[in-house]
Amino acid sequence: MSRNQPFPPDPHLDATTYFERNHINQILESIVTGLTFTRPDDPLAYIEDCVHRIRLGDLPGGKAKLKWDIFIPSSTSTSTQRKELPGRQPEQRKSKAVVPPLRKKPPAPHTLPPMQQQFSPVVSGPGILLDVSSKPLLRRNDSGARDTDARPIKSATKRVEERSLEPESPQSPLPSGTEPMTTQSRPATRTLGGPTPLPPIKAANIADVPTLDQQVPVQSVSTSSAPEPVQVKESGEEITQTLAVPERKQVLGKAWDNIVFVLGGPGCGKGTQCAQIAKDFNYTHLSAGDLLRAEVATGSDLGRELDLMMREGRIVPMHVTVRLLREAMERAEASEGFLIDGFPRQLDQATAFEEEIRPCKFVLYFECSEEQLEKRLLKRGETSGRADDNIETIKKRFRTFIETSLPVIQDFERKGKCIKISSEPPVDEVYNTVRKHFEEPLPLNHPNVVFVLGGPGSGKGTQCVRLAEEFGLTHLSTGDLLRAEIGKASAIGREVEGIMKEGKMVPMRVIMQLLRSAMEGKGLDTHGFLIDGFPRAMSQAHEFEKSIGPCRKVLFFNCSLPVLEQRLLERGKTSGRVDDNLETIRKRFQTFQDESVEVINWFKAKGKVIEISSERAIDEVYQEARKVFILPEPLNHPNVVFILGGPGSGKGTQCSRLANDYQLKHISTGDLLRNEVAKGSEIGQFVQKIMIEGGMVPMNVMMGLLVQEIEENFEAKGFLIGE
Repeated sequence: MSRNQPFPPDPHLDATTYFERNHINQILESIVTGLTFTRPDDPLAYIEDCVHRIRLGDLPGGKAKLKWDIFIPSSTSTSTQRKELPGRQPEQRKSKAVVPPLRKKPPAPHTLPPMQQQFSPVVSGPGILLDVSSKPLLRRNDSGARDTDARPIKSATKRVEERSLEPESPQSPLPSGTEPMTTQSRPATRTLGGPTPLPPIKAANIADVPTLDQQVPVQSVSTSSAPEPVQVKESGEEITQTLAVPERKQVLGKAWDNIVFVLGGPGCGKGTQCAQIAKDFNYTHLSAGDLLRAEVATGSDLGRELDLMMREGRIVPMHVTVRLLREAMERAEASEGFLIDGFPRQLDQATAFEEEIRPCKFVLYFECSEEQLEKRLLKRGETSGRADDNIETIKKRFRTFIETSLPVIQDFERKGKCIKISSEPPVDEVYNTVRKHFEEPLPLNHPNVVFVLGGPGSGKGTQCVRLAEEFGLTHLSTGDLLRAEIGKASAIGREVEGIMKEGKMVPMRVIMQLLRSAMEGKGLDTHGFLIDGFPRAMSQAHEFEKSIGPCRKVLFFNCSLPVLEQRLLERGKTSGRVDDNLETIRKRFQTFQDESVEVINWFKAKGKVIEISSERAIDEVYQEARKVFILPEPLNHPNVVFILGGPGSGKGTQCSRLANDYQLKHISTGDLLRNEVAKGSEIGQFVQKIMIEGGMVPMNVMMGLLVQEIEENFEAKGFLIGE
């Protein structure tokens, strides 16, 4: 079956690429920040000087990297100046500078024409779907073959370092507000005898609300004059020590969702690697060993007992280590994540930490032979002054690691959360391997991602197969991706299989990883993606847009419960699927109602949902679904004249006289919009909201009204189109 041609690229996306490639945002931010703090008498001369210094690379203080605060006078500290900004609270701390990860360039996708946008379709003639709510993806030529002259949209190659002038204290509340405006649509046109697509037109639209990390307040821990002691035991020994915590309120930032355990035998170099990761990726490095040694250095009773245990190479009681780690995490400044070095060393420590604090994101395990470890530690002992850097203690520590820590590594490996790296090569070589696991890739931002939703048995899978075949799209099902990983017995597959056996939900991290990998694997070989049965919850919708990119549209195949039950029970006679029974069908439908309907309503508010009844015959449903991906032909009326002029120029008066004398049709776009508002139609309500907010009416709305008006008056000798 022949396929269709993609539309030319969207200049708005090309402009975005241009800004990111040339670091425009970073340059402007640094200059504006300098103006904010210096307030020069001649701002233009100041800006010229800044641009000149950036061009020559002659940055203040001899710095080589352009940052947001590069033009703040060195005589004034950032923290002092920031306190003078409006709304800045004196007690707030300044966050550490964020060093952005290196990112990979995503493959440049083919660009399809704009899809449907918002509101119900306007039927304007036989077989013509003029849509204010929908814009097609593709167009067909006379031969039915797909054209091949479309240019792919370029994706951003890297993200420049960004820094906000807003307060950065972790106690600052997250902002809330209305959705920003964006550009996203092009006109639908129809031509007679071979369509020629119009160039894309920049237009305003409602963008999605940015996904923000949630910040959860932690209850303050109060200390009385006589705090209750903490008791921990191991092998009959009792350690009693008061760990006082100052009274305070703490806010958990994004770092608490990015906890990485770093394990390896003594002397494997994990501390060295952690220090470099912390520096390059703005992670907080916490060493369980350092925390324990710091406690020993206090000379407390607990410190003396810990000192004895560490000299003998024994494991420190779990609750002591977990509590010291929690306190250190709560004291830490805002960062991207935590590297917890040398912990957990036993399975019960891992369990306690993940139950009492947070689950880790993954485990970084440095492999190294015992011979190499001994050699390194004895060399270190010559200068370290550490009591445990002697051959006898080294051998004890290695045996302890094998006996206790290795089962921890094996357990996380079974869960698919362990990354093994050999630490025997040179330090720099090891780090080049390590850093790849911390480099967060840019969102793919493929311009043609379509979510396909519907209740169980609605027929969405059947429709996806046919749409993918005709229009050169890739059909992805999260269920199929998960089953494929289980079948391959991969690390992810083993993790998913264990989770599913326990009846738990597959982590979002795993689903996003599989979806991204599948999309990257197709590269330029597809015009777009149909993602079947996803997202099923709001959290998935937000995470997809954050880590992969926004969807173009949502196809919702609507079907009533009685029809779904009848279909699935019939399918169950031959499918062999255990979930095709009446009880499970009703549970699945209820789950869909409870979770997915919220997602559909959320996308409806953004004008992205195309709802199609799937209760009819399969072919009838498909004929309606495919219209979404077909570009109508332009009207091609021979006499269309645009009338332009400034306000008060008299163009309206002249148009009225010309229309009367020459039997022309005068169309005012302003009048069209006002008429819709006066009628109180769905389009009118949307337009009124946009106007009240001072925004631009989306181009697809304007084009839909214009096309409808021209078609209804196509017999006119010509059209005068003005504001």
